[in-house]
Amino acid sequence: MDFGHLLLWFTILIAQGSAANPNLKYFGFAIANVPAEVPFTNVFVSADETALVQAHALGMISLIPSQSLFWESDPTTGVMTYLPNWQSNWNSYKPTFDDWFKRNLTAGFYVVDEVLWHGGSFQDLNNTCNFIRSQYPSAILFYVESISAVYLKKNSQGNATELVQVPPALNWFGSDCYPNFASFSDFK
Repeated sequence: MDFGHLLLWFTILIAQGSAANPNLKYFGFAIANVPAEVPFTNVFVSADETALVQAHALGMISLIPSQSLFWESDPTTGVMTYLPNWQSNWNSYKPTFDDWFKRNLTAGFYVVDEVLWHGGSFQDLNNTCNFIRSQYPSAILFYVESISAVYLKKNSQGNATELVQVPPALNWFGSDCYPNFASFSDFK
């Protein structure tokens, strides 16, 4: 994995302490394709049991991606719609999720990626988070939203005056941050 590709993944910071910085416990990239690809990451997202076992052996926090159970993305427009059959989707995977939690292969769910940016509603996002929380009260619930959708209102200077609503059931919230790769042209 090259440096530019790695930068595309979002980072998660959780303050709690380390040798280099006593306030920083985790600094890592998430959502690598396989745990061995970025073994220094702290968070891994997968619905593949073999990959979850690998991540667990490396001490990573693994989250199950649940987006496809609740939303469908139009391949042409990217617009995401809430699935009317999400409950049956969930029910079909629930025994597998229960097993993975029992075996400590996962700590929670990566609920959805950039749903508001892609036309989804906050109400559906909030309902989904509340539902998952009711099923797994101690699970980590993580959601990522586009930086463009994070700010609902800006003043005339372009500064954010109102941030996006975040469902109360969430534990972690993040945003993708894509750098200007032209400024990294000399970095190898």
